[in-house]
Amino acid sequence: MNQKNPKDTQNFITSKKHVKEILNHTNISKQDNVIEIGSGKGHFTKELVKMSRSVTAIEIDGGLCQVTKEAVNPSENIKVIQTDILKFSFPKHINYKIYGNIPYNISTDIVKRITFESQAKYSYLIVEKGFAKRLQNLQRIKSV
Repeated sequence: MNQKNPKDTQNFITSKKHVKEILNHTNISKQDNVIEIGSGKGHFTKELVKMSRSVTAIEIDGGLCQVTKEAVNPSENIKVIQTDILKFSFPKHINYKIYGNIPYNISTDIVKRITFESQAKYSYLIVEKGFAKRLQNLQRIKSV
């Protein structure tokens, strides 16, 4: 199911069944533009292309960008950009949703960027369990 990339403290989810199960928990539809953070080997990208209007896949690793491009059929609704998500300029004039199986070692920085610099309607992020618990605790503190 998972292949780990120790350099980025990131797990690649490779099972088509698990990819579909995870994406079924989003409300991404054919009307949506999606920014995918960390396309990896394109396992989620392939499904996002089928279920949305357009996908902009952001991947820092040039080799993985190529793998993603090969994983999806050339289509009008996919754009693969090799860049660091921490330096990516989020669009200002279109509606979009964010999806990402993000590297654990920069989860905090990514969440801050999405929160303060993007205009995403929704964000769906796969994060490390400990990080998710810390986010839940922050929410509890704010509501007290």
